[in-house]
Amino acid sequence: MSSLDEIAALAGALDKPLNVYAGYAGAPSAGVLAHAGARRISLGCGPLQSALGLVGRIAAQAFGHGRFDTMGEGMLSVGEINGLFSATP
Repeated sequence: MSSLDEIAALAGALDKPLNVYAGYAGAPSAGVLAHAGARRISLGCGPLQSALGLVGRIAAQAFGHGRFDTMGEGMLSVGEINGLFSATP
């Protein structure tokens, strides 16, 4: 990981917006990165890795304990899912 000082130095040396990767645990917040000079923040494959980690925890609980609590925590309703595909906000 680059230090915030390195990010600030690089951002100051570039004539283009600086993109910073923050798709990992412990990454600085968007506000901290912006203060250091980042103008674009990428999550890369972080969301996919997180989703697959959740699937693994669901499977471990289901197969190991016969329970499904992890799956139900934070689950979107059918209406919320449909809303993700709506043409209007």
